[in-house]
Amino acid sequence: MELAFPTCLLRLYRQASDARLGRGPVVVHGRKGGERMFLGLVTKAQTWWWSVKEHFTDESGAVATEYALLLLLIALVIVTAATALGLAIKDKFSNACTQLQGSNC
Repeated sequence: MELAFPTCLLRLYRQASDARLGRGPVVVHGRKGGERMFLGLVTKAQTWWWSVKEHFTDESGAVATEYALLLLLIALVIVTAATALGLAIKDKFSNACTQLQGSNC
């Protein structure tokens, strides 16, 4: 899955770049200028977007997560098996006690 930079920010970045190159003014809050502030904002947004994109495409931490999930699943299987075995043993002892008709079971 390819994450693309939002087109609205690209359009604003191009407008600010055009203003910086003298191709037209950018009006920010009713004032001319403010290109540095706007370019800084767009740069921060672009950097944030790329870091989010990198976070979703980077798979270096996936190995540790996969091991943790495997460990969790193995632990669940062991607990389930031990519980089932314990209940089966309890039933066997109850049946043996009933067969012997002992009062001290």
